[in-house]
Amino acid sequence: MLTIIGLMSGTSADGIDAVLVRSDGRCECSPLATHFVPYQDSTRHQIVQARTHPETYLADSNRCYALTQAITDEHISVINHFIKNSSEKIDLIGFHGQTIYHNPQIKRTIQLGDGTRVARDTGVDVIYDFRQADMAAGGQGAPLAPIYHQFLVRRNIIAQPAVILNIGGVANLTYVDEDRLLGYDIGPGNGLMDAFVERRTGNAFDVDGQLAGQGQSDPLFISTALKDPFFAQTGPKSLDWGHFSPLLEAVATKSLKDGLASLCALSAAAVLHAITALPRLPKTLIIAGGGQHNKTLVQAITAGLPPGCTLIEGADCGIEADMLEAELIAFLAARHHFGQVSTFPDTTGVTSPQVAGVRASAQNQN
Repeated sequence: MLTIIGLMSGTSADGIDAVLVRSDGRCECSPLATHFVPYQDSTRHQIVQARTHPETYLADSNRCYALTQAITDEHISVINHFIKNSSEKIDLIGFHGQTIYHNPQIKRTIQLGDGTRVARDTGVDVIYDFRQADMAAGGQGAPLAPIYHQFLVRRNIIAQPAVILNIGGVANLTYVDEDRLLGYDIGPGNGLMDAFVERRTGNAFDVDGQLAGQGQSDPLFISTALKDPFFAQTGPKSLDWGHFSPLLEAVATKSLKDGLASLCALSAAAVLHAITALPRLPKTLIIAGGGQHNKTLVQAITAGLPPGCTLIEGADCGIEADMLEAELIAFLAARHHFGQVSTFPDTTGVTSPQVAGVRASAQNQN
């Protein structure tokens, strides 16, 4: 058993989710403490710029280096919070970094953050760069979550087939049915809604989906968007937040509320499309990620579920949904430490199961 700090910042770039867990990477992953710290405004603004225009941003090496160091600094600050406030000796750190680009078609994924400096400055070994080994072996580098989701379903004795639906900037799902494990991205999650509301109001997101709930969605926009070839693909599949960003222009002339209603309805439609394409109808659909707080989105998904499929929130079945991805990174770090594989042909399309991550030894950084 290891005491591990898991760190995750999703594509929404709102801040850093952090969790302290005890885990063996197989049968145990028990949270001891959680912590969330918003990014500083300047850092978040730069991340949004880098994510929106990755080619031009990355071409400026000085600017890219500065952002990498800023992201690393803020993660180290979070780690030091745990080191200072925990009586536990920290054995390992799982550090995902900040994704600004992911394109499996050209075998490119970029997470900014310096794992070797994290190890040097904290004095704790770090597991980082979780996607590269998978992509080098023919996989898409995402999603990473299925192996942890399978653990949660089994630990909490959740009725199967079960689906864990994680709605971040991009939505992804994991399908667990006894030993069968599938996982893939399924479409836009919060990313389009967040970008739309930020452009119009300067706010980071639509709190509780209140504005979307007051608007009228556009059926033609939704049906047209669902013709994107991505929705016709079967898993494994993954995508970058920017894949669907051209849709923001399609709602640019709509009012704030109607635009959000249309984007929200599209995210719900993408979820329902994916569920109906699964090998068997799930008995249980567990919703997690930031999207679980968007009441309008959750209501739209619930209303469209086939009979026999029940939606429940993670908290109702023993899952800390807000910290799910930070727990995942800690779990993957433990699996790397013990040499256990974490990505599979049915989750990422990799040619053979892979151990995720690279180790930075604190001793070697001094």
